Amino acid sequence: MKKSLFMATMLAMVLMLNNTVVATENNTLQNNSQTKVPITKTFPKLYDKDGNELKSFPKPGDEVYDKDGNKLPPPPKFCHHHPKPDLNLTDKQKEKADKIREESRKKIKPIRNEIHNLKNEIWEIKENDALNMEEQHEKIAPLMQKIEKLRNEADNIRQEDMKQFEKILTKEQKKTLEEFKKTHKPPKFHKE
Repeated sequence: MKKSLFMATMLAMVLMLNNTVVATENNTLQNNSQTKVPITKTFPKLYDKDGNELKSFPKPGDEVYDKDGNKLPPPPKFCHHHPKPDLNLTDKQKEKADKIREESRKKIKPIRNEIHNLKNEIWEIKENDALNMEEQHEKIAPLMQKIEKLRNEADNIRQEDMKQFEKILTKEQKKTLEEFKKTHKPPKFHKE
């Protein structure tokens, strides 16, 4: 309720300050002073050096151009995956690792769902105008303790699964993995 009231107030203030803005047929914005402002897309179309439009977002290091052939600055580095050690797993090892990973997902999924539900409960408590800050804190504290307990449970599952994974590795692969662990921090799964 607080959020929606805030958003409505902000929208009203923006409209008052900017006069009235309307979209016209030719893809421009027009305000009361009859000034036309072109609508630009957040991500412009990108092209390769041959002038072909890119169908997917370029990888870091790829050269990109605009429609006129002008070189654009490199795209930002988005890292949606965590670096992995090159262990050169055999097909059998990959199959076993996939089984371990799948079992891990099955165990962790209900925990993640429960954490999600508890976070929704916390959000509802925070949005409840009938409760003062002290009452909110009293209701939220046990939910946060449950979330922390569930996170620890998920971490324990991951650690056990990692031990199972390490059992399928050769001595050389274990050595490579240990060296990798020394130079790379493990991903933070539960920090949002």
